[in-house]
Amino acid sequence: MSRLALQICRGPTCRSLGADDILKAVRRKRLQDRVAVSEYHCFGRCEAPEGLCPCVKLGDRWIFNATESMIIQAVADLPDTRTNAGETEIDPFAKYFAD
Repeated sequence: MSRLALQICRGPTCRSLGADDILKAVRRKRLQDRVAVSEYHCFGRCEAPEGLCPCVKLGDRWIFNATESMIIQAVADLPDTRTNAGETEIDPFAKYFAD
């Protein structure tokens, strides 16, 4: 099973507002064991008048004005689908095979 993508914007505005700290926290907490971490050059969300930086994308979910704790919590809230055998713990077909 592939891991969910965690993309951290590394544009100049996001970096100046904490993206580097988020990336360091992700590595320090070893979140790359649960999600596929990548650095994205720039999502271009800094042009929004609302001020969305730093921004992070977790799968299809955008996290704006991201902080270290927000990202750590978002990853912690993901269902844990890891097992030693490489199978998911949450079996979407289990109800069809229940006794």
